[in-house]
Parts: sequence; structure tokens; C-alpha cells
Amino acid sequence: MLHAYNIALFFTWLGSVIDATIPSYWLLIHPFAEWWKKRPDGLLRVTIVLWVALWVVAAMATQPLLYRTWYAGMWGWILGAVFWAAGIALYRPSKRDFSNHQLLGVSELRPERHEQRLVTSGIRGRIRHPIYAGHLCLLLGNCIASGLVANYVLLAWFLLTLPVMLHFEERELTARLGAAYN
Repeated sequence: MLHAYNIALFFTWLGSVIDATIPSYWLLIHPFAEWWKKRPDGLLRVTIVLWVALWVVAAMATQPLLYRTWYAGMWGWILGAVFWAAGIALYRPSKRDFSNHQLLGVSELRPERHEQRLVTSGIRGRIRHPIYAGHLCLLLGNCIASGLVANYVLLAWFLLTLPVMLHFEERELTARLGAAYN
């Protein structure tokens, strides 16, 4: 049973490594959007490699804390599942009326090739950044479920980098989409 529990802890940590680095990834894009727009298409693939590199850095930084927990128990996993469900409930509809190109940032880096449209229907009519809210819920679920110190460190990183990244994203979206975005 302990083996299955450690596997569950590992997967919450792995999910947190990925989710916590999303704002860091976008910090490589939004402040430098004009620079990226001038690069050849092949260089855009480098951004994925950079994101994977961020995963490696986050994993290496938190791995020493991987199996250190502040608490353990079934109630944590039950409450964590509530946050996972909330994250999925936010994430799923946020992809409706939003192309994969928009989700991956291709439309902002190659605006001449992709429609530039502001999506305000569905969940985006109520929440400005539902995808980030979904990732936050998933991270909270991982923290609450596992009690892992490493997950809380990754959550703290997400919470520190998200507002900085959102500042640059808001500036870039306002420049690209104009008054309609505000």
C-alpha cells in the first residue's frame, strides 16, 4: 500500500512541476513578443524546449522535498479531488471557442497568419483568465491532497510568477487587440 501511496505523491508532484512553470514559460514569451514575432518558425519550437527545461529546473529544485509531507490522510485526498474537479471544470469550457493556436500562443506570435479575435463568450465572459484559474485549482488540489512540501513550494512559485506574467500578458493583449480587450 505504501508503494501506491508514494506513486500517488509522485504524480501530484509531477503535475505541480508542470502547472507551476506555466507562468514562467509565458514570461519567456509575453515580454518579448515582438522579438519572437521576428524569429523564423523553427525557433518557435525552441519555446517548447525552454518549457521542458523549466520543468527540469523545477523538478531538480523541489526533488529533495519530494516525500516530505506536512500531513497525510484521506480527508486531504478528498478535498484535493474537489479542487481537481474545479480545475477541470474551469479548464474544459475555457477551451471552447478558443483555438489551439490561441491556447499555445501561436496566434500572438504569428498574427499575420492567424485570426486576431477576442473571445468573450462562455466562461471567458465571466472570468478573464479561466485557464490560469484552472491551473491554480489543480495546483491547490495537488497540495491539499498530498501535503507535500514540494507541492507547496511549487504553488508559491506559481503565485509569485503569475501576477508578473499577467502584467506582461495584459500589456501585450491590449497592444494586439486594442480597446476591445480592455
